[in-house]
Amino acid sequence: MADKDMIEQAYNAGVEFFINKPVNIIEVEKVLGNVSEKIKMNSLVAGIRGMFAETEELSRQPARREDVLREINVFLGLLGMLGEKGTSDILSVCQYLIEHDEEYSKEVLTRVAAEKLETSKNLEQRMRRAIKKGLTNVANLGIDDYSNEVFQVYANYVFDFKNIKDEMDFIKGSSSGGGRVNISKFIEGLLLYRKSLL
Repeated sequence: MADKDMIEQAYNAGVEFFINKPVNIIEVEKVLGNVSEKIKMNSLVAGIRGMFAETEELSRQPARREDVLREINVFLGLLGMLGEKGTSDILSVCQYLIEHDEEYSKEVLTRVAAEKLETSKNLEQRMRRAIKKGLTNVANLGIDDYSNEVFQVYANYVFDFKNIKDEMDFIKGSSSGGGRVNISKFIEGLLLYRKSLL
């Protein structure tokens, strides 16, 4: 029988499997099977850790400007806004927010306007007109086909239902005023849509 202190020292040193004397072939096979399973498990865990490390590394890499703009551009295209002058301003604001990890504010608008050598008022007006065009397009889609995917899914990211409904009523002539434009909600919705793709 092996010395208890020696066995304890072996376990403390990291030994996980012991074969007692006299050597029994069944016990040896069992220990070797356990060692083999342990090696496979360590290899599997290392592989999983490697996958997570790669995923973390990719998520830490900043999104390329072209990719970000392409994703947001696709969304703006769904809303029928690509021909509007304010669309490029919206893209610039979104890019700035992503690069600086900030939320939309008047200060951000002022900084983006300064980069474009514009006034924030001009930038804001163009963005409002472009967003209003998107709201009108979405409202028309809802009137024509209430089950339209753009109307049902995408519009909810950037417009609230009340403003869409108000715009629909205005288009149908049952209201004297249309839906209101909320730049902050629109920009936040675009960024939320982009994150949903990641």
